[in-house]
Amino acid sequence: MICELIDWSKVDADQLNLNENGTYSTTVESSNDTLIYQILGSLEYNKTKCVNGTNQDDFIYDGKGGFRSILFSGKGSVDIVFDPRKIVNLDTESNLEFADTNSITAKYNSLNEWLKEDRNEHDLEKVAEEIFAKINVEQEIDTKSLLCYLYMINFFNTSRVDLNKAKEILQIIPPSSIVWTMNPNFLAWFWFILPQKDHDLLDSYIERVSNENKYPPVKSEAINYFLSLAEMEEDSIKIRRFYNRLITECPETFRAKDAIFKYEILAPGKDVPSFSVTSIDKPEEVYTEKSLLGKVYLIEFWATTCGHCQTELPYMHDAYEKYKKNGFEILSLSLDNSPAAVTEFRKGEWKMPWLHAFLKDGFENEIAKKFGVGGYPTPILIDAEGKIIAVKNKLRGENLDKTLDEYF
Repeated sequence: MICELIDWSKVDADQLNLNENGTYSTTVESSNDTLIYQILGSLEYNKTKCVNGTNQDDFIYDGKGGFRSILFSGKGSVDIVFDPRKIVNLDTESNLEFADTNSITAKYNSLNEWLKEDRNEHDLEKVAEEIFAKINVEQEIDTKSLLCYLYMINFFNTSRVDLNKAKEILQIIPPSSIVWTMNPNFLAWFWFILPQKDHDLLDSYIERVSNENKYPPVKSEAINYFLSLAEMEEDSIKIRRFYNRLITECPETFRAKDAIFKYEILAPGKDVPSFSVTSIDKPEEVYTEKSLLGKVYLIEFWATTCGHCQTELPYMHDAYEKYKKNGFEILSLSLDNSPAAVTEFRKGEWKMPWLHAFLKDGFENEIAKKFGVGGYPTPILIDAEGKIIAVKNKLRGENLDKTLDEYF
């Protein structure tokens, strides 16, 4: 067993004792109200991998693809019991059968299994050629489209993406295809991948998607693509047109609901929605929209497990140091599983020396719902009179300093 008390050292791991009932146990003396730990050596196929325990009150992400167990134990002796029978053997083979072998899901599974074997035999460049060789001989359009999708998920987020192949995909997958439902976000990725000279072609294709695709998540993503372009151009007429299309044609989608909050509820000049949260660092303190009047502050909905949130932290630290003398404050609202996750995270590289609170139930929390939080990070900038200044992209990355500089 390794834990925070030994700074997660595998060398100093505490040996668990085998009990007659097949469980393992140990007792740890802790001066903290919580104990965070992991189990080492429980997996037959990887003895160096750490996993969460089998008795805990909560979990936090360990930043390495796994989780740590949290026990709200109080100070003193803490008993840890580990039952290896509750650990899923990830090395076990599983069989997957489909009632309809011609379904999109069945076809995708079959192609994905082929790709796994191909990747074991060839390097990535060869795999890309194999995918398109298969596309060129395939006659069935759904299968061709699924092969394109396999290329996208394996290459679009890498430096190996081929611009010509990306352009060819737009000529292969029909705008009305169900394949786009597997990840509608890929539509916007083409904007970043294709050179500027091909953006007219892309715009034409996505316009067809917005008109021809019957699946709301896909249609809404296509309309949102044009809404985002209108925002970049600061074209208020286009913004209103695509906003109206989004809430009229795809009213139940995430994109539509997000737009309603952005352009109606959280629009610049609107009063910040009411909220009341308790400080993680000082439980006797409560932060509300009224208590923060007189300060310009950034509300940041985030989670320690969110990679994009961590990417924003250098910019937030810089902004806080630069503008705090002007009365600038930050209120980070955690959507983690527990406040202990925030406390543990802040022991690392990023100290986040500003206000912190925890929203129980994450996205289902009433405050998160009131602010229309459907993902993170979600930043909102409030002025000293409690009016919204800006939201989201204008507060991400280098834009945060630019927006604050304009205000201060």
